Order: sequence, then C-alpha cells, then structure tokens
Amino acid sequence: MKDFFARQAQARLNTRRLVPYFLLAFAGTVAALYFSAWLAWAAATPLIGFVRSVNAEAGGQQAPIRFLNRFWIPELFLGVLSATALLMIGGSMSKFRQLGKGGRAVALALGGHRLDPQSDQPDERQLLNVVEEMSIASGIPVPEVYTLEGEDSINAFAAGHGIDDAVVGVTRGALRYLSGMNSRA
Repeated sequence: MKDFFARQAQARLNTRRLVPYFLLAFAGTVAALYFSAWLAWAAATPLIGFVRSVNAEAGGQQAPIRFLNRFWIPELFLGVLSATALLMIGGSMSKFRQLGKGGRAVALALGGHRLDPQSDQPDERQLLNVVEEMSIASGIPVPEVYTLEGEDSINAFAAGHGIDDAVVGVTRGALRYLSGMNSRA
C-alpha cells in the first residue's frame, strides 16, 4: 500500500507541474489566433479609416491610416481571448457533463458492450468471476463489466465517481491473450 500512496502523491505533483504548461499552451493559442486574426484583418482591410488632418497645409484633406502600422489592437485581442476562453470553457463543460453520468458513460463512449452477468462464454465468465471476487474481497458492490470488442490490445480500466456508478472495462485483446482458459498466447 505504501507504494500506491507514493505513486498517488507523485501523480498529484505531476499534475501541479502541468498547470503552468497548460497556461503557456493557452497563451500560445491566444497569441497564434490573434496573429492569424490580425493577418486576416490586414488582408481584408488595407485601410481601416480616415482621419482629418489638422495640418492647415493639407487643407482638411483626409489621410488614410495604414492597418499594417498598427499591430496591437486591444479590441481584436479581447475578442480572440474571449472566444478562445469561451470555446475552452464550453468544451470542458460539455466533457464534464458527459463524464458526470458516471462510469457507464465512459465505457459506452469508448465503445464498450456490457457483459451479461449470466454469460456462459469461458473468458467472459472468468472475467466476471475475477471482478466479483475482487468486489467481495474489498467489500464493495459488484460493478458492471464492459468489453471493448474492437480493441485487440491488452488494456483495462475502472471508471466512475463512486462505488454506485463504477464500471470495469476490459479490451477483447486482454480477454483473448490473458485468459487462463484460452490456449492462444
């Protein structure tokens, strides 16, 4: 158990280290989008307006202001920053809402199929027995078990916010290659 808690502490530390990189990536995205928007604006509108010359020699003539002379446009920057932040927040809220439905939503999003608890397939039965034994040993209810049929790799996951909505997912490759009943290896 000591190794588990050490790894958990290391994972939290790694997460804290990633936050500045995320902020840098966000700032870089805003900068790149601002520059792209500025270039598009510069190409579409070579002249952004006219001002009256206060110079008496110009006789009140209007002189064009070239867009390329003005790189920093606060209104454009705020628009790009707002749009980027709204898209990021909207995407995050959408993903939180999707994942907020619990482990079943994660399994289904990955293409999982729920195993029938009464399955008579040897590899499925063995997986269901292992999950049931582990649940009994840990004193929690038996979670639903999903298989990822299209995945030939060896992988598995557990997902859910708590024991009430937890699921276990196992790839078909894990069942095929790690099954003690299966002679193919």
